[in-house]
Amino acid sequence: MALAQKKNTGVSQVFAAGPARADREVYQRVLERFEGRLQIDPINRSRLVNIQFDSHDPALAARVANSLAENYIEQNLQARWTATQKAADWLSQQLSGVKARLEKSEEHLQDYARRNDLVFLESDKEPSRNVENEQVQQLQEELTKAEAQRYEKEALYRVVESGDYEHLPGELKAR
Repeated sequence: MALAQKKNTGVSQVFAAGPARADREVYQRVLERFEGRLQIDPINRSRLVNIQFDSHDPALAARVANSLAENYIEQNLQARWTATQKAADWLSQQLSGVKARLEKSEEHLQDYARRNDLVFLESDKEPSRNVENEQVQQLQEELTKAEAQRYEKEALYRVVESGDYEHLPGELKAR
């Protein structure tokens, strides 16, 4: 029993720490035999693979194939997690840089507003607003409404002037 434990310990050490100088040939032959019994084939039009391990012991063959699949999946997930962490770190750094530039731009905007006597109203729900721009926007809306009313009245005048009373709106016909 002590000899069997010693043998298993030696094999475990070889696979865990890599071969010692004297055991490299044995290690290489074991890997070559293992590789010779292993077959991995991609399944067409999918991201799946078929893993087969030839052994006289079906339980061993299943354990080897399942272990390889589990290890591959674990390595793939770990690689994706690492890539995601790196991307998150990079994005965090980029966000910090953009935030610093935004703060600097806001300072420049406030300086410009002070130099030009502009007043900005700020609210948590709305972006900064300039009182003068708001008044100009309101005047533009009123101008647009007035122009639309004028076009309506001009069209009505042309209809009346031409004497084509059939094309008058319904409420004017009744009058």
